Amino acid sequence: MLSPAVRAVLDRQRPMLLVLYLAFGGVLSVVGAMMYLGLPFSLLTCLVSGGTIFGVYLLNRFTDVREDFANDTVRSVFFVSHRSLLRLAYVAFTGVVVTLVLTGSLNAYFMSLLLLGVVYSCRLVPWYEPGRGLRFVRLKDTPLVKNVLVSALWGVSVFAVPLLLSRAHPASIDLYPVGLLAAAMMLSTFNSTFFGDIMDMDGDRLVGTTTLPTMLGERRSLLLQTGVNVAWLGTIGWLSWLRPGYCAETAFVAVLATYPAAYLVPFSRKWLARRSLEFLAELDLVVFAVGMVVLSVVRG
Repeated sequence: MLSPAVRAVLDRQRPMLLVLYLAFGGVLSVVGAMMYLGLPFSLLTCLVSGGTIFGVYLLNRFTDVREDFANDTVRSVFFVSHRSLLRLAYVAFTGVVVTLVLTGSLNAYFMSLLLLGVVYSCRLVPWYEPGRGLRFVRLKDTPLVKNVLVSALWGVSVFAVPLLLSRAHPASIDLYPVGLLAAAMMLSTFNSTFFGDIMDMDGDRLVGTTTLPTMLGERRSLLLQTGVNVAWLGTIGWLSWLRPGYCAETAFVAVLATYPAAYLVPFSRKWLARRSLEFLAELDLVVFAVGMVVLSVVRG
């Protein structure tokens, strides 16, 4: 049991701990992917993945202060009071670029990955809106586009980054299960980011940030997210009939498709506080990592 003093410190540092948790979960996912692909452990892959995720999410926390003040006052006040932490985001991005250059690994894929990480949080995207004209917005301000793009990018990167940085490529890779698992990672990322938009809906409306949930409302947004996962389960069943022999992967993907119920049900029933729901939503990274390890053992 933690003492009240320790709990108080952890509670005060929660906003920063959540950023570190996301980076750690991302690294775990990549390590799991390395094991599944049969690649040797790569510290370089872990540093690049962790540094990129940490930099992107920390930068986002400082560009989201206005929305956070309406959605999560504690988080907003924390980052306003600790503006010097923004330097850590710059250090993370710089460290990733320097590491890639020194190892001869910097290529168009990694440059695009880092650029999109910055565009996600900074107002660099030209966007036309009737009545408001052409303006520059953050990628995360573009309804649905940011959910789909971020999900696709992360789903691919979990496997692409280890392969691109590995010095020992496997002789052959069965693309079907890898593609299936990458698609499952995309779905998990879509679920967590879209659920975050649902939780932030009231605050986003207050400050004028347009997201799909602010346009649809809570009920229809929850129905949409549930429908996506039900459709995914149906697709998995159809694929397992077309391509038998991947029972372990299919079962794991089904778990990822049903996992959102762990936070959607408590949210709709008002059973848990926001911080608990955030933790459960982001726990999908750990679930994915554990699943990858189990699959690598099953597949030998």
